[in-house]
Amino acid sequence: MWSPRVLSFFILFPSATARLSPSSHRDAACHFHGSPSSSFTSAGLTAFISSAKIGTETVATRKSRPLHLQFPFSEEKKKEKKVDLATSLRTDFISAALLSNQTPRSSKVCLQIGSEDGRVVIYMPKTIEKIISSSLVPDGALPFGIQRMMKQQLTSRGDFDCKLEYPDQRADDLSATPDESVDVVVSLGAGAQMENVGMDWKKSVDEAARVLKPGGRLLFVERTRLGENDDESYLDYVDSITYVPKKAPVKVPASSNKKRKGKKKMEEAAQTAVEVAENAPEEAEEEVAEPLPLFEVGYDDINLVLVPHIAGVAIKDEDSGKLGPRSSASSPSDDEEFARMLSIFERGSKRRKKKKKKGADDDEEPTN
Repeated sequence: MWSPRVLSFFILFPSATARLSPSSHRDAACHFHGSPSSSFTSAGLTAFISSAKIGTETVATRKSRPLHLQFPFSEEKKKEKKVDLATSLRTDFISAALLSNQTPRSSKVCLQIGSEDGRVVIYMPKTIEKIISSSLVPDGALPFGIQRMMKQQLTSRGDFDCKLEYPDQRADDLSATPDESVDVVVSLGAGAQMENVGMDWKKSVDEAARVLKPGGRLLFVERTRLGENDDESYLDYVDSITYVPKKAPVKVPASSNKKRKGKKKMEEAAQTAVEVAENAPEEAEEEVAEPLPLFEVGYDDINLVLVPHIAGVAIKDEDSGKLGPRSSASSPSDDEEFARMLSIFERGSKRRKKKKKKGADDDEEPTN
């Protein structure tokens, strides 16, 4: 069996085919046709090679449909990042274990970054109710062939009651998915594939952080090093994402229409508190909150591979909601606020009575 590298040599140097035996030509023909053909002679192979165009072009074979071949010396192909068979099988095994074991059973919505096959439908537990795709095609449309594969895999799982959605969204621009609406985001080798098609894998991680609910998970199996010169770490980028917590707004309880005993006292106490606050010295300007890491990441290097890969789970901070982490308990109810203000008023009232009584006693003292 001749390899494409050997055949590319003969395409570059057609004169070298004159030294081939007829049996060698038949072996070379098997590489393209899949079965030996006694009618494929030396002259036929020479004609086949001479009809081929160097680079990434269509090669017309006799009595067969055109084949699209990518030869190793193609400049465009050199830029692509491929994975060998051993690494592919090993990462698939790890992906299946990761998705089936690290997806919480309470999770209902899953989004895949860079959908290119139906693996995610096979690997996810049956508790998932919806799987959302994203495309590696520049216009964001998921190819029909991939949609069909996902549907076939869903059918093969029998009673897996899951809805498949194919919105028009790129893997690095999940514009069709709302903020904090997804429980699990899956990225299986999407980083290298996005680099191959000119997309930004870092944006896909940022988008995953946006669409995940607080407490949601990013499950990833990716190349350890990415970038044009393999000088960027996928794990380091996930670890570097932070958020700045925001203070929760103070809840001002609405005035109640219920008639309470001592309501007038509460209003007076509130007025007193306002006067005290106005006369109090100005406090120092509040310090800006420190950025906090968005993800808590657990990971491990994948062994038995030729191309270094990493697998991990990144859990989004529970307190990373729109209001940021809450440092205190929830706002008090109207009754609690009333009791607090009444207590302040009563303490002030007792002090005033004592002071007034002491002044009256001083006035009643007889003069000698």
